[in-house]
Amino acid sequence: DVFLEKGFMGRAAVPSGAVVNVSGRGSTSFKPPFEKEFLAKHKPDVVTYFTDGQGTAPVIAPRVPVIWCLTPSGKKPVAWGSEVRMQ
Repeated sequence: DVFLEKGFMGRAAVPSGAVVNVSGRGSTSFKPPFEKEFLAKHKPDVVTYFTDGQGTAPVIAPRVPVIWCLTPSGKKPVAWGSEVRMQ
């Protein structure tokens, strides 16, 4: 992925405890949702990425909180943001 394909706004539509299969293609650019124009337009309370961490992210942290929800073997692409692990 080299551009933002989908953004999801609002509350999770998946019942608690449900298993959801998600797959990607690697080399993601994590930059688009952190661009000033995107943040100004959507005004998110938090940005959550479900990822293996393989990709590029901005060097400077955005003002919005970020959660990197990583695969078990994933690694945060940058030092900023909170980290949680998928099981």
